[in-house]
Amino acid sequence: MLETASMISRDMPRKIFSVLLIFLLLFSQLLVSFPVFIFAASSPWSQTDWSGGDGQTSWSTTNKFSTSSSVITSTPGQVTLAATSGWYDASWGYRRKITFDNSAQAENLTNFPVLVKLDSTRVDYANTQNNGEDIRFTDSDGSTLLSYEIEKWDETANSYVWVKVPQIDASSNTDYIYMYYGNSGVADAQNASSVWDNNFKSVWHLKETGAGTLGEYKDSTANVNHGQGGAGTASSVPTVTTSGAIGNAQTFDGGDYIANNTVTFPFAAQARSVSAWINIPSYGTQSIFSYGTETTSHRYELGIRTGGYVVAAVNGGAGGTSSTPASGWYKVAITFNGANVMDHKMYINGVEKTLVQQAGSNVAVNTTETTASQIGRNVVANLFLVGSVDEVKVSNSVRSAGWNAAEYKSESDTFNTFGSQEAYSLLSPGTLTSSIFDTEYTSLVSWGNLTYSQTTPANTSISVKVRTSNSSTMTGASDFSSCSAITSGNDISSNSCVTDNHRYVQYQLTLTNTDGLSTPTFEDISLAFTGSSSTPTVDLESPGINSYTNTLRPIFKWKKAVGDSDYDLTIDSPSLGINQNNGDFTLTDIPITGTQTYSTHKYDVFYDNFSDTDTTNDFISLVTKSHSDWGGLENDGKAREES
Repeated sequence: MLETASMISRDMPRKIFSVLLIFLLLFSQLLVSFPVFIFAASSPWSQTDWSGGDGQTSWSTTNKFSTSSSVITSTPGQVTLAATSGWYDASWGYRRKITFDNSAQAENLTNFPVLVKLDSTRVDYANTQNNGEDIRFTDSDGSTLLSYEIEKWDETANSYVWVKVPQIDASSNTDYIYMYYGNSGVADAQNASSVWDNNFKSVWHLKETGAGTLGEYKDSTANVNHGQGGAGTASSVPTVTTSGAIGNAQTFDGGDYIANNTVTFPFAAQARSVSAWINIPSYGTQSIFSYGTETTSHRYELGIRTGGYVVAAVNGGAGGTSSTPASGWYKVAITFNGANVMDHKMYINGVEKTLVQQAGSNVAVNTTETTASQIGRNVVANLFLVGSVDEVKVSNSVRSAGWNAAEYKSESDTFNTFGSQEAYSLLSPGTLTSSIFDTEYTSLVSWGNLTYSQTTPANTSISVKVRTSNSSTMTGASDFSSCSAITSGNDISSNSCVTDNHRYVQYQLTLTNTDGLSTPTFEDISLAFTGSSSTPTVDLESPGINSYTNTLRPIFKWKKAVGDSDYDLTIDSPSLGINQNNGDFTLTDIPITGTQTYSTHKYDVFYDNFSDTDTTNDFISLVTKSHSDWGGLENDGKAREES
């Protein structure tokens, strides 16, 4: 229970008390207000959860707050420091931003497999696991994980990782993803088949060392169209080379090939695309990739013809480039969505080439080929390849000019730009400003102890500040920057930003660290206060100057507040100075409810309107008895005006 400031001692001369009454009577023209002090029903104000987020709706919404910066409140019952700009997971120590240059393509690239080529300038291998098990990729939000496939991880040279990016905008050079690493305890999470969507029917990276074993050349799609060197004949198995266009590749000597015998290509529609990287030392009539036969389902082929022409060949008819590509590694691609062989489009290093009739006639393309495919050999005429092949892809969709151009840029390592390494850190300082709490008392609020719970590891700290105001928007309140921090368990009433009798209160947390890695944790806060439910009136009627009140004694009346337990009444005179004793006039444990008069030797209590069902007009009146009833020296039951 909170009483008024200082109380005059019971043994002080009655004259001092009379001086007080004279002052009050003159000030209020015989109608004087004395406070009845009670504990508020809602005291203390406590908050133990901030997971509702910022944006105050009402102080009674117990998991909301006003504003915050650089803190996390999503875990119920905790306020902690936030990590760097939406960091995926604190268990990963580092990340790099990878930005794409799609500025030359006037179309969005959807579910686009980007090749991320790494070396020691693009990733600190000392901060990764030995086989890249901890590598992760997220979208630009820093948290949405993306599917990826590690084709090759070589910490002494280059590593190659394919990442499925949901969308890269047309004409953009600002879209980006993040690459995370630096987690020594996490397991590998790559998922190759998720990188290549349903439009990809087969993707062979051709990185394996073959021996003629069934399924040894892996198809990375979900179609598991794996290949077998030489169809099981060891002498016809191609040789792996580490000098491929992208990591390893396969070298064919004119008698080698890979047979993909287990799964065929039943294209339900005409649309299709085939691409590969090739390195051909000399040109003749050779086959890069083919399937079907002229006698059963019409041969379909991506190949080379004498003179160095890259061709799309169907049943002896061929359309191809009109000039010989440059030597060394280059990317070839054909797309088809028509009726005849000359309806193909051909791309060399991402650039569309004019198609020229190279052989036979403009024959029709069958749309129901079902025979298994081969790499490095024509399935009909035994046209073998002399040269190297890497990254063979087959799709049942027509890859656009923009797609082919971007794919070449990605695979030739001119599509990506790598940002500098970012280390995980916790932002500091972080702040949280509470909702504005309404005590619902219009006056006579007295602030008490502030208590809170916190965990502060080494290099961390938490500061708690409180301010008050009589404005529901805290107008006129001190700025938090000028307020002193309050230690848990201390009375806030002496703080420079807190004023007794203010109705509204607000607190602010500041969390800090000095190492960038540790966070303090704030868990709950409670603020005690007391106030008056109303201001009772004291009606003193004096029989005359210098006369004591005998039959007409002081009457105190107030409205009952919901939730009160009992009342204490104290009258004193702070105006008499700081050295005055307390307790001139004190009545304690006044009952809060009744239907009949409650009487003691010092006072009578009357309960007005308590017998009806309407609690809004319940009043308590207290009348002091004459001094003769008090006994001893406690004769303050009557008052006197002095001239």
